[in-house]
Amino acid sequence: MEEVELELKHTYNCENLFKIYQFKLEEMEGFRYRAKDAWKAVTRIAVREARLKEIKQEVINCEKLKSYFEDNPRDLKSLRQDKTLHTVKLQPHLKDVPEYIVPPTLKKVIGIGRRKRKFDRDSMSGATTAKSRYLARASNPLISLQIPGNKSL
Repeated sequence: MEEVELELKHTYNCENLFKIYQFKLEEMEGFRYRAKDAWKAVTRIAVREARLKEIKQEVINCEKLKSYFEDNPRDLKSLRQDKTLHTVKLQPHLKDVPEYIVPPTLKKVIGIGRRKRKFDRDSMSGATTAKSRYLARASNPLISLQIPGNKSL
């Protein structure tokens, strides 16, 4: 580990590459079931089949074997039509971490839990209420109608 750290420090020209993150193990308890779900999905068979799939893709895309597959198209066809492997099921519930699982100390770091404003004045690009009211009246044809010669309206 120390060798890796020294190499990374030399590569990035940085003295303090790793920062110590202290946390309470009780705060990470909410992640336990998520880690177990992910751990159960990764079996020896799943790893073997994922590796087989990678090797097949490498063989199909190999430049050195292109001429061989041109001479023997049946081999390429059989390689492509090989049985589909049992892949690991994607678990969509692990994709996002709900806010209630994130520990309070980490919420402060990543900015979760702050109340969002319903209306952001900065995004109005400088339009005041009087200006927006004027623009609303000007865009309404019934209000902005000007009849020439009649000053009473």
